[in-house]
Amino acid sequence: LASSDDEIRGRSVAHCVNGLRLASLGKAPFFSAHAGFCVDPNPSELGRQLKQVDGLDKKKNWTLFIDSVRRILVEAEKFNVNFFIENNVIAPMNIYKDGTNPLFCCDDAEMVKLSSEIHNPRLGILLDTGHIKVSSNTLKFSLEKSLSAIKTFIKAIHHSDNDGIFDTNDPLKEKYWFWNYIKEFSDLYHVLEVKNQSVEQINFQLMLIKNHINTQ
Repeated sequence: LASSDDEIRGRSVAHCVNGLRLASLGKAPFFSAHAGFCVDPNPSELGRQLKQVDGLDKKKNWTLFIDSVRRILVEAEKFNVNFFIENNVIAPMNIYKDGTNPLFCCDDAEMVKLSSEIHNPRLGILLDTGHIKVSSNTLKFSLEKSLSAIKTFIKAIHHSDNDGIFDTNDPLKEKYWFWNYIKEFSDLYHVLEVKNQSVEQINFQLMLIKNHINTQ
């Protein structure tokens, strides 16, 4: 959504609009997409080390990203479906030597900036707890302070865990870091996003989420 390649950006916007259409047909309350990139990685690179590009113009990419989101929100209103932006994850291997982060909305500052620049009730943040755990370690920011800054903008949550270095979509356990905060977001949409789990394991983790939300 932030690509400087007009074709890639146009296809990305069209993909989101189609997602909104399908969400409307399925009576889903929202459709979400990741925040934009300042680079155009091959699909095979996603989740791995991205090829570094010289001469990034993050200000230009941000402007394109904002324009894309605004275009999508026009269609979101027509379909009566909310549109949420998911925070990207930045691992240490993808920080440039000069400290540049090629991905948007990895930290609270850019999530607040997005929400402040676009005043639209259909826009929200989908917080991926695994993403922000890795990003906080990479960019050296406080999870507690970050959550406090973006709390009012969060409309849905993806739940998974990891070692803080790589986003591995590990299952939730009793030491899951977000348990300390989950009750503050009890009225939002909660999505379990974990890998290689049986139905029984999935149901157990869903029970954990419900129990921690309802614990007095």
